[in-house]
Amino acid sequence: MKAIKAIAAAALAAVTLCGCSVKFGTNPKDKDIVAKPTKENYPAEMEISYKDFAKQYAYMLDSYGIEDDEEESVAEECKNLRQSIINNMITERIFLQKAKEMGLDTLTEEELAAVQKTLDEQIASREEYYAELAQSASDVELSDEEKAKAGAEALDISLEKCGITRDDLFEWLKNYNIAAKVTDSIVSAITEESAKNTVDEYIKQCKTLYADDKNAYISQGCTEFWLPDEARQVWHILLGFDEDATLQITSLRESDNAAADALVAQKAEELSEKQARVLADIEGGIEYSLLLLQYGSNSAAASYYPDGYQVIPEDTRYDEKFVENALSIPAQKGETAVYTDDSGVHILVYAGAATITEEKMDENVQTALASIRQSEFNKKLNEWTAEFNYQTDSEKLNIGTAE
Repeated sequence: MKAIKAIAAAALAAVTLCGCSVKFGTNPKDKDIVAKPTKENYPAEMEISYKDFAKQYAYMLDSYGIEDDEEESVAEECKNLRQSIINNMITERIFLQKAKEMGLDTLTEEELAAVQKTLDEQIASREEYYAELAQSASDVELSDEEKAKAGAEALDISLEKCGITRDDLFEWLKNYNIAAKVTDSIVSAITEESAKNTVDEYIKQCKTLYADDKNAYISQGCTEFWLPDEARQVWHILLGFDEDATLQITSLRESDNAAADALVAQKAEELSEKQARVLADIEGGIEYSLLLLQYGSNSAAASYYPDGYQVIPEDTRYDEKFVENALSIPAQKGETAVYTDDSGVHILVYAGAATITEEKMDENVQTALASIRQSEFNKKLNEWTAEFNYQTDSEKLNIGTAE
């Protein structure tokens, strides 16, 4: 009896979760058309009925756990959700139509099996959620069979309250896969070779920028694509002054530079023994990461740069004193430069010539490939959207001014 009560509790939870109030201030009928093309002689299946819209909207409300879409705290969010859903449904209708025109509207048995597998996984996840609700509501340990039954029944109740069947879920996934085939056809002609050519062209531009305007060279991200021969990798270990000293130095800078300089020199002298130990460890070949952990006041910041800092002449990414000293180090691994400023004693170590790794260049090519494909996709989507020029009944959907 307790197990039966638990199963009933899971079913009740399903009703609650999808007992969502889909009303948003209007009262359209299921057969009302809420979006349709204005293009002449369009296929009837491109029209979107309120019933089709409401299914997806209710499903999303259920996913977000929203029970009343007019409740003040979620009303605006739900309005945006309605806009997003109708936009996505319009795009889907356009892609399904283009799939027919391109002969891509049929999935193979293997593709359909993959759709079913994905759906089964999604359903199993939802059923497991409801099964856990059943167990939580029970005073006794439910058998696996009892939990599975509770989860399946609760999911069916949830879907029914949303006006959705498992066939609807399958159809949505199938349409998504058909639309994906159209997307693939749009971008399939754009190969890695095209992306490599784009990257090569950008590298040429970076070389020109470096010669003409190093600021622009840096600000436009060229250091991710090409580095000049004089670029170097530098490790940085900061032996920082304590907080009180730093505050005193900052205060003195406002009225007495000489006194501030004297305090900096004093505090640097107090760190001389520590500085000597660091330099000895560097000469002894101790790893940079270990030196940072043991001595560096900048270990947290430097953790973002485990290989040190990439430095070029006239580098505007860093303090001038840092750049000047970093470039003054003899180009031999382990050579150092030391300077002091108001924050402490800086020990810079030449780590080697800065280079763009093959892995980074491959990443650049893949990023360029994704960008070019996205651009081509957007271009085609805009073209097709203009072709069908959908009109949305914004009043019925309560999403703002009618289009």
